[in-house]
Amino acid sequence: MRETNTQITRVTGLRQGAISSVSPTAFHSAELSLSEIWVKIWKRRLAASTFAAFLFLLVALYTFLKRPVYESVAQIRVDSSQQASLGLEDIISQKLSDSDSEGGRLQTEVTILQSPPVSMQVIRNLDMGHRVDFAGKELAAKVNAVDPVKMEPEYREELLTKFRNAERIEVLPKTRVIEIRFRSVDAKLASDTVNEIVDAYLQRNFQVKYQGAVQVSEWLSKQMEELKSNAALAQQRLAEFQKQNNILGTDENNNIVTDRLRQLNQQLADAEADRIVKEARFRLASSGNPELVAAVVPSTTLQALRTQEAELKAQYAQLDAKFGAGYPKVQELQGQLKRLDQTIAEEIGNVGQRLHDEFQAAQNSENLLRQQFELQKQEAFKLNASAVQFASLKHEVESSQELSDTLQLKLKEAGLLAGLASADISIVTRGMIAARPAFPKKSLMLPLGVLLSLFGGLVLVFALESFDDSIRTSEEVEAVSSVPALAAIPLVTGRLLRAGGKNAKPQIGSGGLGAMAAHRPGSLLAEAYRVLCNSLLFTSADKPPHLLVVTSAFPSEGKSVSSCNLAITLAQRGARVLLIDADLRSSALSGHLGAEPNAAVGLSSILTGNSEFDDAVTKPFPQLTSLHVISAGPRAPWPAELLASKKMSELLENWSSQYDHIVIDTAPVLFFADTIPLAAKADGVLLVVRSGRSRRKALVRMLDLLSRSQARVLGVIVNGVVLQPEYANPYLAYGYGNGDLHENSQN
Repeated sequence: MRETNTQITRVTGLRQGAISSVSPTAFHSAELSLSEIWVKIWKRRLAASTFAAFLFLLVALYTFLKRPVYESVAQIRVDSSQQASLGLEDIISQKLSDSDSEGGRLQTEVTILQSPPVSMQVIRNLDMGHRVDFAGKELAAKVNAVDPVKMEPEYREELLTKFRNAERIEVLPKTRVIEIRFRSVDAKLASDTVNEIVDAYLQRNFQVKYQGAVQVSEWLSKQMEELKSNAALAQQRLAEFQKQNNILGTDENNNIVTDRLRQLNQQLADAEADRIVKEARFRLASSGNPELVAAVVPSTTLQALRTQEAELKAQYAQLDAKFGAGYPKVQELQGQLKRLDQTIAEEIGNVGQRLHDEFQAAQNSENLLRQQFELQKQEAFKLNASAVQFASLKHEVESSQELSDTLQLKLKEAGLLAGLASADISIVTRGMIAARPAFPKKSLMLPLGVLLSLFGGLVLVFALESFDDSIRTSEEVEAVSSVPALAAIPLVTGRLLRAGGKNAKPQIGSGGLGAMAAHRPGSLLAEAYRVLCNSLLFTSADKPPHLLVVTSAFPSEGKSVSSCNLAITLAQRGARVLLIDADLRSSALSGHLGAEPNAAVGLSSILTGNSEFDDAVTKPFPQLTSLHVISAGPRAPWPAELLASKKMSELLENWSSQYDHIVIDTAPVLFFADTIPLAAKADGVLLVVRSGRSRRKALVRMLDLLSRSQARVLGVIVNGVVLQPEYANPYLAYGYGNGDLHENSQN
């Protein structure tokens, strides 16, 4: 297919060489329409219907001949939230079951139900190894024991395989219900088996839980004494450690070192705050500002002196303003103020000294407390180094005591729990004997057989079409080659050749199909060639093709018949036409025209110089005097060299001046090299393909060869087309005698 696509790409440019006025019909897309699909189905109807009938017959035989199989269904519910136990089940479930999730628990139970122990117990209880309806005659005769454990390994595996194939266990979606199904040719055996599976599973589940409880109880009894001894030793080690590290009580934080450190820390914080306050007061007093000192240290003496100073200053200001500085009273007040200032300064010095002493005392107290705090902190650090050991000892004591108490309680409950059944699993429904077989269901199998047969028929149709490389319609020609299909020549059969009805003999006239256009111009065959003639002439009336080469890819595709009828149709239009048989290897043109082939005179003898044109040319139809024919002549040893010779070119040039059209019938392109030189010299090349016989790759290869020789391909003639698929239209029956090729009275 890739090679075909490549060759198609090479020849897409050939359409540019075709007659410009010949526009092909609208090319179909690669997608198939419903009508095209129906045509393909109708074409393959016989094979498709046979294959569909065969498939339906197989389904019907299988449905009616297959031995009925019955199915029984049971359901159990798994609910861990409804365990009837006394508390020890938590330990046992963690030890014996998968409790990661509810879905994991359900899948675990399904796996247990499908396990070989459960299956072998069912096989043993029902003696299924000796039942012919389960094991089969051959295996039942070989089994020599009831218990699968005692059987031969290969027989046991075969029985288990049969059991697993007949069994189906699944969890119903979005529920905690497990559904168990079992199929058998015996309805009662299916019911008994599915119920036995449930019973065997419940019994196994009970045994596992009981054994687990007993094992835990025995293990607890052995561990109690050791636990009590370990708990006593842990308490003794903890007491010794508390005594050595001054730890009171059971809390490592309640000890003398820690309490002392806490007290010193509080005292140090208070001393540091007192020192900061006294230092601030001392700094303010050191400034010497009486107002700041009075604000920091409220002193009665200093306040009195400040008040007296203010009064003296007021009196001094009044007298000085009234009497002047020389007034005795003013001078007296001035002396008092000096003495008072001296007194205030002394008082401020006394206050500053007192504040300094207080600051020094607070600072000394803080330093002493800090030293004590650092010493106590070192003791606390030493204590913290052993706190880890204390916590470990304390945890060991608590764990030992708690575990001892818990195990003492559980040991008392274990005896009661061992006798409890598994309350988390309950039976929803038990299996019953089926009234109707589960397989095959005729009401379902037969309609499915019909659908399967129809689908199989369609698949066969498209499979045959995919492997069919033949060309059948003009649409396929255009899709494959991108070259217009100029005409579709209908297939001529014996029935269509009868002009007088079914009992009449074929009537063509003298000659074969090549003379149909002359002897029966009103037939559909002749009409098809007139369509071809119109496509060549009317669509390019300004410059119609003069020299035409008609060829095909393989022999027997109808190129000689097409050449004859095309030449006859052109001559019927009044044109001077020369028909040349250039197939020098296997000439068939004379036979199609109804003339006796002249083995002595023809194109080959003209090219070799053994005869002249006037001796070789003939007029096969008296009524068409404008049609001249040159036969192939005697067989030449080198046909390709003769046709490519200079003399052939001169002859064609000479004949072109004498005739309006020259139609050359040539050898197949893919078989011989005779056609390529003529195609390169021609005004146009017409390719002939046979519907249902010609191959797509052959057409593409032929176009590729012609494109390399620069030949101008005008189009393709589709020969031997079955009318129904090609012209599936109601108008076909109108005026043409239901598609017969006899001449219509209106034509």
